[in-house]
Amino acid sequence: MNFPAETPLSGKNGPRLVNGKSRCSGRVEVLHGGQWGTLCDEYFSLEDAAVVCEHLQCGAVNATPRGATFSEGKGLLWKDDYRCLGNETRLTDCPVSAWGQVNCSHWNDAGLICSAEKWSLRLSDGGGRCDGRLEVYDNGTWHRVQDKIWNLNDANVVCRELRCGFATSVYTSSRYRETARPMLVIDGRCEGNETHLRNCKTSLLQRSPANVTVVGVRCSGENFQKCANNNL
Repeated sequence: MNFPAETPLSGKNGPRLVNGKSRCSGRVEVLHGGQWGTLCDEYFSLEDAAVVCEHLQCGAVNATPRGATFSEGKGLLWKDDYRCLGNETRLTDCPVSAWGQVNCSHWNDAGLICSAEKWSLRLSDGGGRCDGRLEVYDNGTWHRVQDKIWNLNDANVVCRELRCGFATSVYTSSRYRETARPMLVIDGRCEGNETHLRNCKTSLLQRSPANVTVVGVRCSGENFQKCANNNL
C-alpha cells in the first residue's frame, strides 16, 4: 500500500494523522513539548482510536492497521500508553502512562482509519466503548438519539456495527450523564441481522415522540479487538 510522501495533516495541536489518503486516516502522531512523535501500535487500543477520531471530528473507527501501514515516522517514538475508555472527547482527557523497555520501533508505528462518514455511531457516558447512550454523528455533529420503538434487534445491530459483540441490556430511558448535545429522532426498524444501523428501515422524524427519552445499550464487548484486527 503506497501513499504520497506529503499529505495534509489532520490536526494542528495534536493528535494528528499523517500520510493517509484523507485527513481522517494516517499514521498517529502526538505533540509533546513542541515535538511530534509516533505511538507504538501494540499499545494503541480501539478505545484510544475512538477518542482520536472524535478529537479530530472524523466520525468512528474503521480500522487500526499495524506495522507502519502509513510509512514509518522519522522523528520521536513516544513511550506513551493511553488508557482511554473510548467515550472521552479529546485524547488529552485520557489517563496515560509510560511503557517500559519493549521491542518497539518505527516499524510498529500505529495507524488509524476513521470513518469520516456522514453517519457514524458511538456509545457515550457508559462503562466503556461498548456501553452507553447511543449517539449518531450526522453532518459534523454528534447527536443523542430518541427512538420510539427501540428494541433488542436495533441494539444488536448497533453492537455489531461497533464491533462490540451483541446487546446484553437495552435502555429506553437515560441511565447516563445528561448532555446538552442536540437530539436526533429516528424510527428504527431493524431485523437484527443487519451489519449497520443505516441498513435498517430507518427514517428521521421531525418531532420527538411523546414520553420518549434517549436510548442506550450495553454490549457484550466480546472479541471486538480481535474482530477489528481481522477486518483490516
